[in-house]
Order: sequence, then C-alpha cells, then structure tokens
Amino acid sequence: MSLHWRKRRSACTNEAVSDRAGEQTAQGRQETVQRQSHHLEEWRRSAQRVTQAWNDWLAADRTERGSCYRALVLALAEEERAASEVERMTRHHEAGDAGEPVATSHPI
Repeated sequence: MSLHWRKRRSACTNEAVSDRAGEQTAQGRQETVQRQSHHLEEWRRSAQRVTQAWNDWLAADRTERGSCYRALVLALAEEERAASEVERMTRHHEAGDAGEPVATSHPI
C-alpha cells in the first residue's frame, strides 16, 4: 500500500484573495486622500488666520498692538505646524507609503 499526499486546497481561491487585496488597497487609498485633504484644509485655514491676524495687527491702535502682535505670532506658529504636517505627509507619500520614517529638516 502506498501513500500519496495530496496538496491541501485553500479555502480561498487566488481570485478571492486578489479581490480582497484590491478592496483593501482602494480603501487605503481613499483613507490617504481623506487624510491629505484634511491636512491641506487645516493648512489653508491656518494661513487664513495668519492673514486675519496680520490685518488686525496693521489696523490696531497703539493700545491693542501688543496683543494683536502676540496673536499674529501664534497664528504664524500654527501655520508653520500645519505646513510641516503637509510636508511630512507629502514626503511619506513620495516614499511610496513604505512606512519608513522620513527625515525632515525640522522637528514635527
């Protein structure tokens, strides 16, 4: 009596695995686009706050100038943080979303 080993059949076909991988890839892309859109919108809003703070500072009288200047500096810092996040996101995307850390010129 000889024994012949049969290969075990997978419960999933290659096609089903491929379809699932494609769905996960499409879902991942959609999440990436949504994240990118969020970061870009946040950067845009922070830039608008800089413009408003700048205009407020220019229009301020002598008694309000100090507080308006501080508001401008805070708005600029927030815009810089948002721009850094967009830069980090862009570099990550350009690296092919490999999940590897990407060096930046300044801390995030």
